[in-house]
Amino acid sequence: MLWKNQVLASIRGNRLEGYINGEKIAPNRFISSSSFAETAAGFSQQIENPEYAIWRSQDQTLLSWLLSSITEGILSLVHSCTTSFDI
Repeated sequence: MLWKNQVLASIRGNRLEGYINGEKIAPNRFISSSSFAETAAGFSQQIENPEYAIWRSQDQTLLSWLLSSITEGILSLVHSCTTSFDI
């Protein structure tokens, strides 16, 4: 319980709680970027969504922090988690 209270205080203080409670879900990784001419011709280009890049960066920073704060006994149970929500 002590670990949880310490971690939650830091997460809330950094306004990252949505990453661990499911409120802040990952945006689409790719979005269509098409000019008027491309749209008229039926073409569109997929580019990385800038919002996804921000989400991913914040999530991975939080994931790293969480993993580094967990004891080795617990770490073996969560080592395969790929997002902070998974933990």
